[in-house]
Amino acid sequence: EEDSDTMSVSVLLDGEESSLEFLDVHAQDSVGGGFFDAFVFVYSVDDVASFESVEETMYHLRHDLGSDRPFILVANKIDLVRNRKVSPEEGKKVAHQHDAKYIETSVTLHHHIDELLVGILRQIRIKLNVIYPEVTQSKNSKKGPRGLLKRIFRLSRKNEELVENVFE
Repeated sequence: EEDSDTMSVSVLLDGEESSLEFLDVHAQDSVGGGFFDAFVFVYSVDDVASFESVEETMYHLRHDLGSDRPFILVANKIDLVRNRKVSPEEGKKVAHQHDAKYIETSVTLHHHIDELLVGILRQIRIKLNVIYPEVTQSKNSKKGPRGLLKRIFRLSRKNEELVENVFE
């Protein structure tokens, strides 16, 4: 499923298939912190301006909006070794400052793309397991209409209490 701003990818992790939906958002003003399960920030290693833009957006989401969602910082175009202007150390430093995971990729060479997708899904599952352990803990809780409602809407009084207690 694709249109100009969204893309959907199926990922198999630990024997369970999930669909990751990506929304391409360029302006930090149009990004709300609560509507996404994770944020993936991609910059080009041969473009310092793209790196600086990503760093500003990460800061805005994490510190100004208080987002607690997983952050993944992606250094792309690592195949352009001679044109590289942003070092791995700079990328890792920014990732560390904003509590983000860091990975280097090359879409052209399809280098580390599968690892990136699996890593995104893993970070989302880790975060959901911390917030909603009884929903993600047992496979039996996923069966039936009530389990479906919990998965889709995350509705239960216990879950609401967990969300409140996370920030204490």
